[in-house]
Amino acid sequence: MERERGDGNLPRRKSRTSRIVASGLLLVIAAGAWYGVQEYRQAHSPVTLPELASYTSASEKQLYRFLTAYMTDEQGGVCTNLMPTTAGAVTKHDLARGHAVLSESVGLLMEYAVRAQSRELFEIEVRVLEKRFLTGDYFVRWLVPPLDGNDAQPSPSTVNSSIDDLRLVKGLLAGADQFHDEHARRLGEHIAKSLLTYNAESGYLRDYADVLTGTKAKQVSIRYLNVGVLAKLHDTDPAYAKVYQQSRALLQKAQQPSGLYATAWVPEEGVFFQEEGEVAVDPSMAEQLVAALYAQEANLPTDAMTALLEKTLQTRHRLPAAVDRNGQATSDVESPAVYALAAVYLHRASAEEAAQQCLTRLQEMQVKNGERYAGGYVDLRTLEAFSFDQLEALLALREAGDRTS
Repeated sequence: MERERGDGNLPRRKSRTSRIVASGLLLVIAAGAWYGVQEYRQAHSPVTLPELASYTSASEKQLYRFLTAYMTDEQGGVCTNLMPTTAGAVTKHDLARGHAVLSESVGLLMEYAVRAQSRELFEIEVRVLEKRFLTGDYFVRWLVPPLDGNDAQPSPSTVNSSIDDLRLVKGLLAGADQFHDEHARRLGEHIAKSLLTYNAESGYLRDYADVLTGTKAKQVSIRYLNVGVLAKLHDTDPAYAKVYQQSRALLQKAQQPSGLYATAWVPEEGVFFQEEGEVAVDPSMAEQLVAALYAQEANLPTDAMTALLEKTLQTRHRLPAAVDRNGQATSDVESPAVYALAAVYLHRASAEEAAQQCLTRLQEMQVKNGERYAGGYVDLRTLEAFSFDQLEALLALREAGDRTS
């Protein structure tokens, strides 16, 4: 009889158990859906770059507010240009256009966040990097298209850029130290390992790699040799030893008698790029200064570059955007990025008078108070304004200090 009663209650027990299991599954599904909604909201909620606790000058404050108001998209990415992209074109001849966002800009703003001691700004840029630029194996796209909801926009790039990846690694490791952020440290280490996997060949980091085709650049641009970051990676990862050693030696070898640097090295040929039988020299003064800053950070000799800048400022009272192989101006065009990079370089070289000249000119080039876009570096005729100019100027004003205000 007892067995019969037990058998008779079995369907009822099974039904009760099924209801409990079903209820548990519903709770799990509901919790998953809730978290999914929260993640979606977080990913798609408009992001505003935070106000900073302090600024070194009025110039820095105005420039940062211009960048926040006019040149960042709804997720906190810095647009390449103030003007939007036309006809859906994001790039042309390897140049970024419009409201596309560059990994370069993420790295520069990350570095600025560390210098400004803004954890909130740093974390925003880490999210931009993770959500928009990284593939599953930590390959970093050099560019992503605008956030305009246009289905005709091209897919994110399948190509990376070693100079930008190293800048990101530098920013992530610095942020990890500044904010005690181990997630940022691990992310930087993963990107560094991925960069070796995709870009390293014969002991050099090639300029770019294509994750889709597996191809690499044949050249190593001298301005890509961020030896300071490579030294840190070499200290923690033996796999970076050869890349660091060869990059440092190449950067030193690339400096020409004028103080300028060769354009690029071709490892397979064992020579620098040539022009008319001579070593090709990069005509962009901004790119020259990037290389000089890397050499300076690596404690390589840079006296010739310092002398060139000081002499140019003494004689012309201006720095040109483009030069010939001897450092002579080839046009009257000026660039905010050139003055920003030169100010930092000269400040670190203890050439304070020349650094001050650069900071003064940098301030003069800002859009004046009372104008729309006040504080920014904008061509008011064309409304062109480039992310590199704004971000390098922010870094210069923060580090070298704008004592003109």
